[in-house]
Amino acid sequence: ELLDERAEERQAREAELLREVLRGADRAGITVEPGSPVETALGYYGVPYLWGGESVRGFDCSGLVLYVFKQHGVNLPHYSGSQFLLGTKVAPADLQPGDAVFFGSPVYHVGIYVGAGYFIHAPRTGDFVKLSRLAERKDYAGARRYAWSYRTGRIENAVVDPATIIP
Repeated sequence: ELLDERAEERQAREAELLREVLRGADRAGITVEPGSPVETALGYYGVPYLWGGESVRGFDCSGLVLYVFKQHGVNLPHYSGSQFLLGTKVAPADLQPGDAVFFGSPVYHVGIYVGAGYFIHAPRTGDFVKLSRLAERKDYAGARRYAWSYRTGRIENAVVDPATIIP
């Protein structure tokens, strides 16, 4: 019971943090399109990092990308290096919300670009799915655009409903 109480408190704190981030992101020019991979990914904001994870119990970076894009009709492998080989190459100046962004040489990390210089990702052990500034990464390797479809149903197993927090 105490653990449930703590989990509820944590979820409430994370939801409020996401509201604050999105208010700031909205002012920065990020627009979350309903049914897009960005909206889907935001539904997992706050999920803990878990190496090898590809569910709401925990995600690693490529597991989050795999899980999100699967809901948009794109089947990806669970490895960032392999995800980097798929899709259409995107120049930094042409980044659009929903593009996968990759880091490292060789590639060892991936996230989803949300617009206005931000991306959502599952960074590392002890952390959680969150938004970060792309400019803060010095190991940017490139981006790929996958041929995704709009999600028509609810976000699968979402822990946060972006519709309730997007300004």
